[in-house]
Amino acid sequence: MHSDLIKLQAEFGAKDSFKKSEHLLRETLGEARWINNHERIRQTSIRIGNFVEKRLNDDVSPDPVEPAKELIVQVDGTAFS
Repeated sequence: MHSDLIKLQAEFGAKDSFKKSEHLLRETLGEARWINNHERIRQTSIRIGNFVEKRLNDDVSPDPVEPAKELIVQVDGTAFS
């Protein structure tokens, strides 16, 4: 599936029931498509929710960084220390 469609399904599925999301997607896209049925929206919402939950539980704190001993800035070809 295209990432834009996954995003739409996840957003609609998070805000409304899956049946209503199916109807809203049909109205938004102007056509009924089998890939936008309520079961697919449910599966996409669960898959995205699991991914977000996993990312929230990951330790994403950066490794400590030592301060630089020297900073060099170059402006118009001239270097300053």
